[in-house]
Amino acid sequence: MEKVSDANMSEFEREIGMTREEDVKTLRNWINCQPHLPDLKDDEETAHWLRNFLFFCKNRPEKAKRNLEHYFSSRSLVPELFGSRDPADEAIAASVKNLYLFPLPRLTPDGCRVHLFSHAVADASAYDADAFMRRALMFLDWKIKEDVTCGDIFIFHMKYSSLAHLGKYNFATLSRFIATVINAYPLRIKSVHFTAAPSFVSYIISNPFITDKIKKRIKVHAGDNFKDLLTEIPARCLPKELGGTIEDSLEALNDAQYGRLLALRDWYLSTRDWKSDEGKRPPELKTNDLFGCDGSFRSLNVD
Repeated sequence: MEKVSDANMSEFEREIGMTREEDVKTLRNWINCQPHLPDLKDDEETAHWLRNFLFFCKNRPEKAKRNLEHYFSSRSLVPELFGSRDPADEAIAASVKNLYLFPLPRLTPDGCRVHLFSHAVADASAYDADAFMRRALMFLDWKIKEDVTCGDIFIFHMKYSSLAHLGKYNFATLSRFIATVINAYPLRIKSVHFTAAPSFVSYIISNPFITDKIKKRIKVHAGDNFKDLLTEIPARCLPKELGGTIEDSLEALNDAQYGRLLALRDWYLSTRDWKSDEGKRPPELKTNDLFGCDGSFRSLNVD
């Protein structure tokens, strides 16, 4: 896959005032001073992860602290989303077969990565929504660890999506999932596109945990005409199924991404304890500062 060049990365780091070693050390010291947050290994792999996390937060220490607080707390407080962190798990492997979720290999001219979500088949009988949500969070962990870019574009291709798929979700869990993605992962979302969008996509977009800032970046494309999409994203960055020039099939691109998750299996398993210890949380940092009264995340702004 194409990567942001070292020169462009260095230029962006200068723009946000990032000094890698000093900033990572400061962030690690803050984590170590929080009695309820996990003790992270003092090794290069963890330092690399922290550098990337801080980069996605535009080197804003307070934003990074908020995101990390949500990140570690969600892994403790939402076990239905983080209970299994093994990409070789049978349910995860089955999810790969019936739903595509992968990055496109080419970057946009401004250094953004395009990601695609698409059901593989219209038949929803074998669709496991919980497995997909667990897999999606592992995908985002891969993104932070391995794929630093200047921004992210998400395409939800809805050609095979149906109300039967939507009916597979527990909506309390789905709301926690959406809130976790928004509040715990410091994504730099440039735009979100729904292609071949059915009418019920408006229900998804109206979720209260999707901030107004993100809603303004959502574009809905009806039907199979990708002309409007191609005015937003270069054809070289899109698969042929969406009017682009990437020849690899969606299945092949999806399988390649699953291979990347499997290659990180040891890391996923070794970081299962990256979660808060709520029994040690200081009184001034009560859980309801992070969650609403119904147990769902409070909304935070996304840069």
